[in-house]
Amino acid sequence: MTIVKLTQFTRLLYRHSNNGSYQIRRTYSDKILPASDYFTWNTANPVKLHIGKEDSLTGNIVDSAPENYPPILVQSMMKKVVEENRDRRAIVSCDGTIDWNYGQYYQEVQKAAKGFISLGLTPQHGVGIMAHNHPNWFVSSLASIFAGGLSCGIYTTNSPATVKYICEHAPLDLLILQNTQMLELMLKTEPDIEKTVKSFVLMEDVKSSGNIISWNEMLDRGNNVDDSVLAEKEKEQAVNKACMLIYTSGTTGPPKGAMLSHDNVTWSSRMAIEHYNWNQERLLSYLPLSHVAACLIDCYMSMYAATEIHFADQEALKGTLVENLKRVRPTRFLGVPRVWEKIAEKMQEVGRSSKGVKKALATWAKKSATNYHTLVRHGNLTPDQIKRTDQYFQYWLAKKLILSRIHEALGLENATLMPESTCSSAAPLNVDTFLYFQSLDIVIYELLGCTESVAQTTNMAGPLCKPGSAGQAFIGVHNTILNADENGIGEIATKSRNVFMGYHRDEVKTREAFEENWFKSGDLGRLDEDQFLWMSGRLKELIITAGGENIAPLPIENNIMAELSEILSYIIVIGDTRKYLSCLITLKCKIDQESGLATNELEEKAVKWCNSVAPGSNPVTIEDFKKKELLQKAIKKGLERANEIATANPCKVQKFTILPEELSVQGGELGPTLKLKRHAITTKYQNLIDEMYAN
Repeated sequence: MTIVKLTQFTRLLYRHSNNGSYQIRRTYSDKILPASDYFTWNTANPVKLHIGKEDSLTGNIVDSAPENYPPILVQSMMKKVVEENRDRRAIVSCDGTIDWNYGQYYQEVQKAAKGFISLGLTPQHGVGIMAHNHPNWFVSSLASIFAGGLSCGIYTTNSPATVKYICEHAPLDLLILQNTQMLELMLKTEPDIEKTVKSFVLMEDVKSSGNIISWNEMLDRGNNVDDSVLAEKEKEQAVNKACMLIYTSGTTGPPKGAMLSHDNVTWSSRMAIEHYNWNQERLLSYLPLSHVAACLIDCYMSMYAATEIHFADQEALKGTLVENLKRVRPTRFLGVPRVWEKIAEKMQEVGRSSKGVKKALATWAKKSATNYHTLVRHGNLTPDQIKRTDQYFQYWLAKKLILSRIHEALGLENATLMPESTCSSAAPLNVDTFLYFQSLDIVIYELLGCTESVAQTTNMAGPLCKPGSAGQAFIGVHNTILNADENGIGEIATKSRNVFMGYHRDEVKTREAFEENWFKSGDLGRLDEDQFLWMSGRLKELIITAGGENIAPLPIENNIMAELSEILSYIIVIGDTRKYLSCLITLKCKIDQESGLATNELEEKAVKWCNSVAPGSNPVTIEDFKKKELLQKAIKKGLERANEIATANPCKVQKFTILPEELSVQGGELGPTLKLKRHAITTKYQNLIDEMYAN
């Protein structure tokens, strides 16, 4: 047997057969098992991959990159990165007590994997990870795969009942928890969790007792497991079998367990770093790692690019994000829309206090950046021609004198040096927010994806973007519109190697999710003449009125928010089976920094808006606001302005109700990435909705 070809990750072997021809063999650890279909609902079953066939003589894959990249295991991916970057800094904890290079990182993963095996992890059973962002979250995810199990993140905001459901559904042999308090809450409310989970591993240093052990004790127990056991576990795995369960946030019912294969994870990671040109970056991990985007980008894609990962403190989403950004000064930054909106609101509040020359200079700088980026986006001039324009000179001067200082104050100066370094995902970004940051020379590129497509379907690639669009397809990803109407709007469907395997233990939902091997996203949209994707909302969120009109609520909500962004935080359009549309609205309120819950006290920005439309009103709370007739009329006028651009009369909102409190994750109205849980909201406030339609 002779090695004749070495790909980036997968060794191919030639062997003479009796008839003189050659046969191809992959290395044993990166094997592909025979499969009959592209989807399954059983973690034990392999799936077919959307990949070209290998030529029987040469071993070449007949297709173009990146569809033809050799499939590899997660283990192979990490080993290759470690071989080339062993001494490069990899992981830095928030407090600095952990500071690993890639060689040390790999050793920690191996030790934890052996620890998991020592605790009785069964092949293809899960390791639940319920903790805030921390280096050991990454280690747990990778180690569960190295040990032959399934990585399974669990939101720290999940209820004990939901955690119990996941423990039983996966099932989970091990549950990694942040601290004792979290464990006590789980077992006090749902004691039956102990019947499923073999061991609870606490990240904090505690005295081990029974099936509750500390992280360090788990590592010590792993010392009794020989390295050869890990090698055997790797040999038992296949690139087209499951290695990860991502449970959806359950906005429409019990969470579904989306199964991701090794190839889903490794191919998507490689595709993404090539798409965005990532190489040895510096990143801040702060978004919930149980979400597919944060998990894949922070842990796997970043590793593939030999990125230096720093961890934020636990309060990052409650107000300390900018402080964390200034500490780390990342070269890339991903935020959900609400994160970008919060940053914009604080900056706009500061901007309103500027006077005289300072305000004039800021206005000139923002106008210069807007003019420059608009010129670039139109694509009528070459880069050399643009540099000879007055718009470029004004922009260059504004950036040097003012805009660069703003970037530095946000900790984003390194993330503005390369295109596509500041991104938004998880929900559509408001166009006004995009335009505001563009005026600061921070161009936010939108990503569209979902759990089932490993967070990557389309994106705004390059300067020729279209604000409001979700962009064009990623390389290697193929999108189409199913059952399009006369306006070209239909269900967005995707076919690619990043499409998940199916829903664990749910044949019905899995079969419903595919149509001729296209994954049906449940999102509505259209493709324009340049193949830019324009979102119209969720198929399941479509409002069907009593008159039979199908109405997507998202565009209407965006129009209302554009008119009332200084006072409103959320808008939920209502109207299913009703004669007309109405909406629930929430006012911008202060957040309690300790609990993370919203108070009933209005933000300063909201109070200023109130005094501008109703001088002297000066409301302090939501209750104060409701008592002021002029303020209610101002909201109504905003709705009327939004109605003027409605596409048809049925799309006009006739009534509104102000909710008694802000929406929150803790209150159950928002998902972990701050998406609206519409069903939960309408159920909670059904009485208020009924009152709007009573007369």
